[in-house]
Order: sequence, then C-alpha cells, then structure tokens
Amino acid sequence: MENVRGLLFRYRIWWHVIFWIVWYFFYIITYSQGEPFEKTQFIYNLYLLPVRMAATYSLIYWILPKFLFTKKYLIFFIITIIHGIVFGLAVTYTLAYASKSPVVEMVPYIRPLVLNYQIPATAVAIYMFKRWYLIQQITLNLQNEKLESELKLLKSQIHPHFLFNTLNNLYALTLKKSDKAPDMVIQLSNLLEYSLYSGKEPEVELHEEIKQLCGYIDLEKLRYGKRLDIKTQIPESTDGLMIAPLLLLPFVENSFKHGASNDIESPFIHIKMDVKNEKLFFNVTNSYQPVVGKPENYKEGIGLNNVRRRLELLYPGKHKLEITKGENVFEVHLIMDLRHDILKNEK
Repeated sequence: MENVRGLLFRYRIWWHVIFWIVWYFFYIITYSQGEPFEKTQFIYNLYLLPVRMAATYSLIYWILPKFLFTKKYLIFFIITIIHGIVFGLAVTYTLAYASKSPVVEMVPYIRPLVLNYQIPATAVAIYMFKRWYLIQQITLNLQNEKLESELKLLKSQIHPHFLFNTLNNLYALTLKKSDKAPDMVIQLSNLLEYSLYSGKEPEVELHEEIKQLCGYIDLEKLRYGKRLDIKTQIPESTDGLMIAPLLLLPFVENSFKHGASNDIESPFIHIKMDVKNEKLFFNVTNSYQPVVGKPENYKEGIGLNNVRRRLELLYPGKHKLEITKGENVFEVHLIMDLRHDILKNEK
C-alpha cells in the first residue's frame, strides 16, 4: 500500500506530464486529415493546451472541492454548466485565433470542440478514483491501528492476570513454609521473563511457547502435588513453526484456576497437543466442581475472552476454537493453521 501511495505522489508531476502528452498527440492523430501528423494540428493543439489545462485544473481543484465535496449539489451543477460553456467559448476563440479565421466560421466545428470536454471529464474520473482509493486506504489504516491497539491492550491484560494468579499460588506455599517456594520463584521468574520480552514479539517459535507452557505446568505441580491427576502429551518436534505468543497459556491457566482449584475430590487436567501438516491441534480437558444451585458458575474469564479475541484478530478464518462444558468436565479444542505466511498476510 505504501508503495502504491509513493508511486502516486512521488511522481505526481510526471503523471501530469504524461497525461497531457497523451492527450496532445491523441488530438493530433484524431483530427489530422491529410497527413498522419499535420503541422497545423501541432500548432492548434499547442494553442489549446493552456485552455485545456486551465479548464481541467479549475474543475478538479476548485469546483469539485468547493461545491461537490461540500455537498452543494445545485451550485455544483450550475457552476459546471457555466464552466462547460466558458470552456467551449475559449476553445472556439483560441482556434479562431490560431487559424486566423473569423469566429463565425468556427460554428461548423462546434461538435468537435465540445469533445474537448472529455479531457476535464477524464481528469475528474481519475481524480475521483484516486480520492476513493486514498479514502479506502486511510480507512484501512485506521482499522489496522485500532486492531493493533486492541491487541496491545489484550496482551497487557494477559500479563497482570497471569501474574496475579501465580502470586496467589506462591503466597499459599509461603504460608505453609513449603520447600517448594524457591522452585516456584525460579519458575515464575522464567515465565515473567518470557511474557515481558517474548510476549511483545508478533511471533515466537512454537517449541518456545510449549517450553513455557510446560514450565507453567511444572509450577502448578509444585502447588498441587500428587492430589492432582495431570497428564500431558506434547509433540517432540514442532517443524520450526511459529505462533503468536501467549495464546496457549490462558487455556491451561484457566483449567487450573477455575477447574482443579475448585475440584476438591478428584481433580484432573489432561493436555494433548499435536502438530500435523503445519497445523496445531490443542486440547485441554479438566474437571470442575459446580456449586450447588449455580450450574452456570463456570464461565469464561478475562483470560479466555482475551485469547478468543486475539485468535479472531490474528488468525481470522485460520483457526477453530470450541469450548464446551459437560457434566463436571470443561473442554477446550483448538485447531490452528500455523503456515509461515498466515500471520504475515493478515498484517
């Protein structure tokens, strides 16, 4: 888009020069009768060039902006008619002067003279198309800036949300004076470093995202110990695929915060991930204990809402997310197309 705009404006003068050269020779070829290029036509069109330029530029740079674009349609219509009449008279008198003929003798040439108005008309068509194109690009830029701002806001919400939950876990261990607290601090440090630095990047390597995801799981294992049945199935190879950072973590975090932490009987979390044909298949299944009398208490929090919106913005039409709630079971099924050109093209 920037290349097109640069082409339109950087060489603006040359576009005008080419425009007038094309029209100049068009009229010479069209109105030459005896020879292919009559000398008189060179002279006539040279005399007419200032008249045509004045009519064209007054129309596109004065009449259109002052009357049409300000929605003064009646005045625009009247001014345009006057403009056409004045232009026709100017062409007639200019040709009479160039050919040294009386103006009365120019009447038979009124029809071809009127055809001179196709120059301003063509210029208006080009001008309106360029204006429409630029408006579309400006609108698209504003939409992209809005989406980018929204993505930054969503990312900024992920960090404190994750930090808040993890600090609560750490606080619980320190109250128990658990020996696991130092290990949790180290794991937390690694995750914070990743979220603060790699989280700012548009894409990270999938294996790095998985590494941090496993780090978070290890951190939660320190908290729950053996009372939590957690199973993970992680691919050994990710084929060098890239992914937007911090997309998978909220699903796992949600399974611990809203599922395992509330299920006091037999909590479980099963995480399965697979990579096939540059597609990521990600499933999280966890138990949850509904509160009696409130069957709808398990709802999507900030984390899931944010990641859902980020998927819509970053991978439109390139992902499938299903979140289902069964009897005491909450499931997330995510399929993502991670071809290298996906995220790049969406930008």
